[in-house]
This record gives sequence, C-alpha cells and structure tokens, in this order.
Amino acid sequence: MYKPEIVFTGKDIARTISDARGITRKQAGEYVDSVFEAMKKELAEGKNISIYGFGSFEQKVRPERDGINPRTKEIVRIPKSHTVVFHPAKALKDKVSD
Repeated sequence: MYKPEIVFTGKDIARTISDARGITRKQAGEYVDSVFEAMKKELAEGKNISIYGFGSFEQKVRPERDGINPRTKEIVRIPKSHTVVFHPAKALKDKVSD
C-alpha cells in the first residue's frame, strides 16, 4: 500500500490558519476541529459533502456478500458496512499533477 513520506496533520492545518489569519494556534485548532466534527456529523447522517475546488466526500454502503476465509477455505458471510470515499475535484487533480 502507498504510504506518503510527508503527512499534513490537523495541527499543521491549524498552524497554517494561525499564521495566515493572525490568531492563536489554539483558536485555529478549535476551528479546524469544528469543521471536522461538522463533516463527520453530516456524513454520519448520510449526507455528501462538496468543497468547491477540492473535492467531495460521499458515504457508500458496501452490501452484504460472501467471502472466503483464506486459512480454512470456508465461505463466510461478510455483513454490509459503511465507508467514506473521496472524489478529488478537477482543480485539485490539476494542481497535484503540475
């Protein structure tokens, strides 16, 4: 699996906002946390999130299906599950590919 060498965390986002807006890092961190909490809440309610120029987050339901236990070769029932997928906007794709 691909693992990036550099990770940009919530603290990094807060530091960037703090430096750009002249507010404390604590305040910026609270804003970042508020945004992420709001996003989690909306996704948990089954709503999609679209951020212009960045991308969209969408909740997907994986249906119940049969799988095979690789150790015993027994067929097992895998229950349905929920996941979140991200679709980058064209502007983000273009920026990354520069």
